[in-house]
Amino acid sequence: AAERILKETIAIESDLVAWHEAEPLTGSKESAFRAAAAFERARRLAADLADAYALLFHAPAAQMGSALGLPPHMSSVFAESEVRASIPFQVSKIASLAVKALRRPAGAGPWDVLVGGRVEGAQLLSLPRLDPILLAETVKEIQRKSGGGSNGKFPNSKATSPTPIILLVNQASGDEELGPLTPLGLRAVILRHEIPHLSHLGVRARQEKVVFVTCDDPGFLASSGVEGLVG
Repeated sequence: AAERILKETIAIESDLVAWHEAEPLTGSKESAFRAAAAFERARRLAADLADAYALLFHAPAAQMGSALGLPPHMSSVFAESEVRASIPFQVSKIASLAVKALRRPAGAGPWDVLVGGRVEGAQLLSLPRLDPILLAETVKEIQRKSGGGSNGKFPNSKATSPTPIILLVNQASGDEELGPLTPLGLRAVILRHEIPHLSHLGVRARQEKVVFVTCDDPGFLASSGVEGLVG
């Protein structure tokens, strides 16, 4: 693993240096696009390193916390605090700023993917924030109006598990938990503003395998027709 990380780091550095020597990163659309891709690669590497940090610290912290009679969630908080104090966290922040600055010259859209993936047969719902109580109430209201059943299944669903849900969310602080939302059917999140990839929420999205994307252009969501699919 260490050898792979070293090779990946050298490759990213070589790409950026080579392109910058040939032409400024924003000198052309192609240069900006390639530079943005390199910074995206650096951000993914930083995320992998952050996950390794969290894995390294979580078990010892959980054991010590249990021995001291501390609440279980505190071990996760300790591991994440170590991640945020690490170099990969700072690299991720710098890479995110670079990617954002390069989007326009690269001709890229306003989307930022924290966790990629695919969700099929899902219901798109809109909420002001990531709140399990709000989501549960919204699902119940849809069932009531449509004469649906219980257990999170929508009227047209014959599955025994909850209908997959994609949430269009207005705002998030980055400290939210996704664990209480996934049993309700949450499979993906579209957030109307950016958040750091290694925020608490970003880390939880990767751990819970919830597809997570952000869009920093409110007008784009309206014009793209995404909002018209809510319901």
